[in-house]
Amino acid sequence: MPSVALIERGKGFQPVQGSLSEFSLGELLQLFALSEKTGTVSVMHDGAESRLFLEAGRIAGWGLDDFDAHGAILACRFLPPATESAIRSISPEPGTPGLAFGVRNLVEPQRWSSFVQRLLEQDVYRILDLDTGDFEIVVDRIPPVPLSLDLSVQQLILDGSRWEADSRELAQEGYGPDSTWIRAPREELDGEAKISPRDWLLLSALAESRSIGVVGAEICLPDLETAEAVKSLHQRGLLKAARVG
Repeated sequence: MPSVALIERGKGFQPVQGSLSEFSLGELLQLFALSEKTGTVSVMHDGAESRLFLEAGRIAGWGLDDFDAHGAILACRFLPPATESAIRSISPEPGTPGLAFGVRNLVEPQRWSSFVQRLLEQDVYRILDLDTGDFEIVVDRIPPVPLSLDLSVQQLILDGSRWEADSRELAQEGYGPDSTWIRAPREELDGEAKISPRDWLLLSALAESRSIGVVGAEICLPDLETAEAVKSLHQRGLLKAARVG
């Protein structure tokens, strides 16, 4: 574990830069939590950049300045018509402060939670232990965040570890992001079958064969949640593996 002195050098908008081969993102976040500091941690890797904001050692936000919550949520398929109409009624300017908060209030809570979880899955969990790339930390008051969060560093790291382990296990069982599925032909669903809103969403998206990764991106569900749901629906006979080629 690196010394707390590392983030002390980042005070007052004097960034501290380094290599992920020395300190991982997970280690840097734990330093902020240990010292209860406020600031930003940016990671540059493979030509991409990721950023987390911390307030008194807790994760307070995510995203770069150009993150467009309005466009990202409208890209999700099968939004309820009233929700989509309400979101489209907003005409945001680039970088509008509080835009994500406004959009969040128009989206069903569970759908928004899955949307946020997917962003973390795709942009943060994958790089917590990355050892290639660079980091930059600044210890100071944070600006308005593109996407507000409120979770502990420990919870983020535990969620990332669970995501990695569960994703690997599901892939070994045949439910990896590249596995392709389609709705099973049925005259009609069993009237007594319990189909959750999420399951209906997946069944609608899989009227044509698609991979778990593609479906997750289309309906804004985390790949892990999509894989778990596909496995359950497959075991119930509502989905079947699609032939490729």
